[in-house]
Amino acid sequence: MKTNFHFIATFGFLFFSMQGLKPRAQDANTLFQQLRQKWEQINHYEADGLMKTKVGYLKIPLTPIKLIYTKPDQMKLQSDKGVSFLPKGVAMLNMSQLFSDPKMLVIDGGVTEKNKRKLNIIKLVPNDPKATFVLSTLWVDPVRKVLISSSITTREQGTFEMDMEYGKYAPQGLPDQILFSFDARKFQLPKGLTFDFEPGGSKSDKNKQTLQPAKSTVLITLNSYRIK
Repeated sequence: MKTNFHFIATFGFLFFSMQGLKPRAQDANTLFQQLRQKWEQINHYEADGLMKTKVGYLKIPLTPIKLIYTKPDQMKLQSDKGVSFLPKGVAMLNMSQLFSDPKMLVIDGGVTEKNKRKLNIIKLVPNDPKATFVLSTLWVDPVRKVLISSSITTREQGTFEMDMEYGKYAPQGLPDQILFSFDARKFQLPKGLTFDFEPGGSKSDKNKQTLQPAKSTVLITLNSYRIK
């Protein structure tokens, strides 16, 4: 009995030790490099869509847009109607800004669950002192190899959050929908640009609104891509 017990105990110890030596299903750096490789396969794309903006009590109409990307780092958002209200330097519209630093520090943030889906957390700290952001946290789907959410702290305009949904262009890593969230108080309006305020409310009410946290969103829905 002692021999059998000793054998079982030894076998169990070795089994669990070997389990502990197994590599993680998705190493953070490996997963980040897979995102980079997917992005670098795209030389150019154009996408048509609509942009819906909610910035406190500002009236901004639903805006038809065209999003244009040209490798390595040229990104344009064009609109013939309405106002293109997007914070300057939003890093995630142009993902090349995440991948341009070859010495980017990639930190494994573990695994979490969102909408019944396991996501890997990756934290990025740029080595380039001129980078537009100082810290980025990514939530990545390790199965489809796509970015689901991100939180990016920039040098000048605070922290931006982003959530993305995917459809037929998921294999290319291109989303059908992008939702930006940001603090409008830190956003600098382009020179000469003004907005109409919603009617109603006293001056004191509006002053109170400006003192409150100004969480704002920009929802971009893209209905077609032309990829080269």
